Amino acid sequence: MPEGAKYCPGCGEPATSRRPEGYAAGTGLDRIGSDRALREHWIHRLIALVVDGIIVSISIGLLLALYRVFSFPLTFSLFIPFNWFASLFSFPLIAGLVFILYFSLAEATYGQTLGKRVTGLRVVTAAGARLTLEKAFIRNLSKIHWVLLLLDVVAGLCTRGDPRQKFSDRFAGTTVVGASR
Repeated sequence: MPEGAKYCPGCGEPATSRRPEGYAAGTGLDRIGSDRALREHWIHRLIALVVDGIIVSISIGLLLALYRVFSFPLTFSLFIPFNWFASLFSFPLIAGLVFILYFSLAEATYGQTLGKRVTGLRVVTAAGARLTLEKAFIRNLSKIHWVLLLLDVVAGLCTRGDPRQKFSDRFAGTTVVGASR
């Protein structure tokens, strides 16, 4: 809603309606330098992402090693360079899909990934309810590639709204909160 509005221009509700905790006028980038709690929130999210990234990367590495061991006799042919070349292009796609699958299933089932559990975070809907698989998938779609994830975070911080949300969180109607909430 525009600042100073007495009623919402979209639905007509009084301006005294509830706002998400931590919401203030302006963007997340406007607040992150002066709001210690907001900085700590994003630092915890980054640590959780690194922990989850390590877990998923080790899992993908083990699966890839097993695939190489068991598929080597089958790939021994004149087209060995083609098989290695093709796998270089399919690996990032497969890794991205595994990331999305891990995050979506963990957040829909437990409300948090292992990294979020370590840092004391969990994911809920904007109303505070558990995530559905659909909402979890939508909010994690940007994790298919790190560039998309970075753009998702930057877009969330550069636009008005709850500064704790990535852009995809706003689209999915989800947010990351402390585990005690």
